[in-house]
Amino acid sequence: MPLNTVQAHLKSLLDGTVLPYDAGALSAFIAPPDPGDGMQPSVYIWGSIATDARQSMPRGMGFRLIAHEIDLWLIWVAPNDDPYADSAFPGILDAVVQQLRTAPMPVLNQPDPANTGVVSDLLKIGERVRWDYAPVHSIEDQRYWVYTARIICDVTEKLQA
Repeated sequence: MPLNTVQAHLKSLLDGTVLPYDAGALSAFIAPPDPGDGMQPSVYIWGSIATDARQSMPRGMGFRLIAHEIDLWLIWVAPNDDPYADSAFPGILDAVVQQLRTAPMPVLNQPDPANTGVVSDLLKIGERVRWDYAPVHSIEDQRYWVYTARIICDVTEKLQA
């Protein structure tokens, strides 16, 4: 179905993104794994809001445009004595947003990964991106900071239905 297609494409787009400040590469997930120690910067992709509208009239076979607002939850744990603490997480956030801004468009004939036979076109990714950068907090032993941001990425998808 369309949401599967969008989430899978965003995962392939973001997974392995090289991050600044020697933070490594981003790991992208749809179904969250066991968080482990949280030291690997991760993004969790979750389709939150969508609007589905018919592009043709009268009702019958035509095209539908789906405007998705996909939540990307960016999480990173770093030592609280990191010399780059003032700029490391904003740099990581910027790197993720840059991947969205520069995604090749359009992406045509994307099959649904759930094998439903539905094929759609991704027309826009990252034309509008918003984020909410949460205050940093420490984990229980207070030697590490937990950084969190929610990135909201608009995606426009078209399919025949």
